[in-house]
Amino acid sequence: MYITEIIESALQTLHKVSAKAREQNYFQGGMTHGWVDYYENRIESDRSCLNEWHAMDNLESKRPPSPDSIRTKPTEREETEKVIRSTLKEIMMSVDLDEVTSKVIRSRLEEELDMDLGEYKSFIDQEMLVILGQMDAPTEIFDHVYLGSEWNASNYEELQKNG
Repeated sequence: MYITEIIESALQTLHKVSAKAREQNYFQGGMTHGWVDYYENRIESDRSCLNEWHAMDNLESKRPPSPDSIRTKPTEREETEKVIRSTLKEIMMSVDLDEVTSKVIRSRLEEELDMDLGEYKSFIDQEMLVILGQMDAPTEIFDHVYLGSEWNASNYEELQKNG
């Protein structure tokens, strides 16, 4: 069924484009529109099928949109999470993590963003763990060979320091 829908959609699109070319009085037989005559000369369907075809004007719009085309703009929650992630990282890099609790960090985050972040608590807790993992120092395995995170590998100052 799926392949027939694709073929029907392609044929319907060809049919619409050829009708538009005819409407706009494109140069008949011109090099850029020679395909119109080629297509129209090969329609061999019964008249009843053609009538049904013409009645299904928007066949392709009946399919659900693909996940990629559903939304192009981030949601408000995604935007807020992005700001939280960025601010949280700045806070965690500016404090002594051995001396503060996650509650203190969350409170400071709420102060800096000037909003109640109760509904983002689990997201914030998860992000704290990710950021902590990124902030871990790499382990030297051999001279000039370290095992660390992606964050360690992209931290230019740390790379220079470790040679």
